[in-house]
Amino acid sequence: MTFDLESVADLSSPASRYLRHAIALGTPIARRVAMTMEGQFRLGGSWRQFEATEVLAAQWDSSESPP
Repeated sequence: MTFDLESVADLSSPASRYLRHAIALGTPIARRVAMTMEGQFRLGGSWRQFEATEVLAAQWDSSESPP
């Protein structure tokens, strides 16, 4: 699957315009991505360190092969 104009046809105008600007036509579209994060947040007056991994996966049509 690659990025094409049909991919953004049903989005709002601002979202479609941004994605058409940000992603080149023909760019392969990832169906799964893992993001790692680290930082700190304030809890009860003190700062706490954290690390996290988040996995995002697209759903696919049952007539297609799984990613």
